[in-house]
Amino acid sequence: MSKGKKLFKKLYKEPMSYGQMQGFLFKLNDDKSYPREKLTKNGHPNGYWGTNLAQFINNRLIYKGDDKLYRLTELGKLNMNKPFADVENLKQSTLTIQIKEKEDLQYYKESYRDQMQDVIDLRNQNWKLITMLYEMREKINEVLSSKLGDV
Repeated sequence: MSKGKKLFKKLYKEPMSYGQMQGFLFKLNDDKSYPREKLTKNGHPNGYWGTNLAQFINNRLIYKGDDKLYRLTELGKLNMNKPFADVENLKQSTLTIQIKEKEDLQYYKESYRDQMQDVIDLRNQNWKLITMLYEMREKINEVLSSKLGDV
């Protein structure tokens, strides 16, 4: 059984902190060759398995609750036997699809609102520049006419 499957089975039974997950995974194949003084308080090297845990979080297989402990999502429970599958190949329940659609819609709404605010700010700055150019145009014409009149 892979480390990912073992982690998911453990998370299914009890929530764990990030460090506890790293310690659990490190102990699965610890051959005692890693210097003990370099291990963290949870018994793992710094950054151990961080990329894989980040992939699980990004694929919405695990999440951090308000109590700072990680748990399996519904999607994670459906895919306990293949945690490393590509996102497109994951089994998805209608609930997880609805949650993902809501999260995506919220993200796009916020992104659109931010972009529109940027457009408004740029339009206001552009208007100020155009106004300044028109004001300066009269001054430039005055200076040119006085200089050309001297020639």
